[in-house]
Amino acid sequence: MFNLVKLLIKSIISRFAILFINVLGILYCIYILMGLTPMLIHYTPEMLEKIVSGLEGIATIFVALGVFYECREDIMEKILKCKLRPYDHYLNIVAYEDGIGLLVIGLFMEILTISIKTPNDILDTRSVEYILLIICMVLVVISIFIQFDLFKDYLKTYFTKKYNNTHE
Repeated sequence: MFNLVKLLIKSIISRFAILFINVLGILYCIYILMGLTPMLIHYTPEMLEKIVSGLEGIATIFVALGVFYECREDIMEKILKCKLRPYDHYLNIVAYEDGIGLLVIGLFMEILTISIKTPNDILDTRSVEYILLIICMVLVVISIFIQFDLFKDYLKTYFTKKYNNTHE
């Protein structure tokens, strides 16, 4: 049973899986932007709950992905006790850096959405909630660049001679 779990974890942290997860992440961000942008353009206070809910969801995903990417090296070395291949060191650095970026973006988005949801008699955000929503949308756009950077660096290890001398 433990070997099956180990195989599953190893599959999830493989280059291909992280590339696939990244493509899904980028597509999801674009989908969220396409869905929320018209709502922000034609913003009414009645839409606030839907917009915040969408942003909270993606913020949670950013936090989860950030932690997942940050922990790639620890998972490989401490849990799976894998022998790292030449490209794994590079991929772990990339995953750690971009993971921190997604984690920070997700946490900032959560702070902003919580600020908006806080009752106005405690923290009155009515005059700035639209600006906070725009900031969240900008953070989603920035996350696409971070995810693309990770995708690009992972993909190049398949085509760069110094990384592809061993098979996964």
